[in-house]
Amino acid sequence: MRERPAGLRAVVLDAVVPLGFNLVTDVPAVKQRVMERYARTCAESAECAAAYPNLGARYLALLERLDREPVALPVPRAGGGTPPPAPERMTGRDLDGALYQSLYVREAVPLVPYIIDRADQGDYSFVLNFVTLMQASRSDMADGMYMSVLCAEYGDTPATALQFPGVVGRLAQSAAEEGRQILDVCRDWKIRLLDKALLAPLKSDIPTLLLSGSFDPITPPANAERVASHLGRAYAVTFARGTHGQAFTLPCANRLIAAFLDAPDRRPDAACANEAAPAFLTPDRLLSLPARSVGGSATVQDHVQALAGPAAIVGFALLLFFSAVPVYAVTEIWRVFRGRGYVLPEGWAGRLVAAAPWIPVLAGLTLLGFLAVAAGAIGAAVERNQFLLLVGALPAGVRSLTWGLLPYAFALVLMTLAMLRLWRHRARSRMGRIYYSALVIAGWAVCFALLRTGLFGW
Repeated sequence: MRERPAGLRAVVLDAVVPLGFNLVTDVPAVKQRVMERYARTCAESAECAAAYPNLGARYLALLERLDREPVALPVPRAGGGTPPPAPERMTGRDLDGALYQSLYVREAVPLVPYIIDRADQGDYSFVLNFVTLMQASRSDMADGMYMSVLCAEYGDTPATALQFPGVVGRLAQSAAEEGRQILDVCRDWKIRLLDKALLAPLKSDIPTLLLSGSFDPITPPANAERVASHLGRAYAVTFARGTHGQAFTLPCANRLIAAFLDAPDRRPDAACANEAAPAFLTPDRLLSLPARSVGGSATVQDHVQALAGPAAIVGFALLLFFSAVPVYAVTEIWRVFRGRGYVLPEGWAGRLVAAAPWIPVLAGLTLLGFLAVAAGAIGAAVERNQFLLLVGALPAGVRSLTWGLLPYAFALVLMTLAMLRLWRHRARSRMGRIYYSALVIAGWAVCFALLRTGLFGW
């Protein structure tokens, strides 16, 4: 914009960084600002304030406690004969670092108070899963390039500037340590400094759209305002729930960008960015996944293992239910060829006994329907916010799916009544009655297994 203005018709700046932003000294105040933003927004919500009282003070106290007494985190079990690795210990700085990194993701916003509250109760599931996720993902951070740019811009920052008045003590201390490390690298690498004139505020009349997120952990809206103050035709838009970067991830941002590029001289309609304040999720709106006990931590793998048992029971029951089709087809043909029959009791009992072979199929179909609906609803909830899995929870609305079990329960009741009539009237062979009893037992075991997950029930 400064050196080749003739080649630019319009400019979009997303997650704005002023040229004069010093990554050595300016970051601590920004970090404190975003945590204060979370605490203030929670305090302004009656529901959040009731669920998480004194959130900011509790968080700082938690970090201090963990720094004094680091906690051992559980580690995944090693396979085969490999000895398990030594347990990792987590400090307050570790927790703070993991939480801060998550703030770059929009989906983390509604869960931050819940994460802090659970950690205060000794549940570090989020840290376990988030760190594992970060380690498993391919890192695209070019550390050498990052440090080269930083050192060229502000490698000459004097050590005396590593003072942070107004910043909480632990954050100021951590920032001073990191600042000294950065300046040591800059001194050792001997990176050539840029001309300071290049870092002066930019003045331009090129139409510019500046996008910011209210909950951005590193480039807050104040940055965009600072840059816009020197631009003749600037349109600054802040997304009320936005974090770091709005373009490509938000349809609203994409529409704004398209409208602006079509007509750079006209302020785009930014009404869609005026979102309501984030609705922080409270414990009553979440269900814990089965592996996470009160006060305990659990990985995603732990939850998968905890669900393996119920899944096996459901799978076995479905196989057993639908085995009724070939089993009863063959036995009926065998009975006809051998000329054997059985006398049906009178009335409804006789009709129930006659229909008994097909009731398990009805039960299997209703169970399959319930599982399909439940899997779709749970999958949609996780797709909307995958951070739910990191904290080991699902929306409490999942429990309302329990009503979908009523048709299956009705089929089980019919099966149970049919079993009792089969035994009373000896309407089938002994082996046939035992087989049908196994179907009934497997059917009720499914209900027990689903309820044991803690995701269903009233």
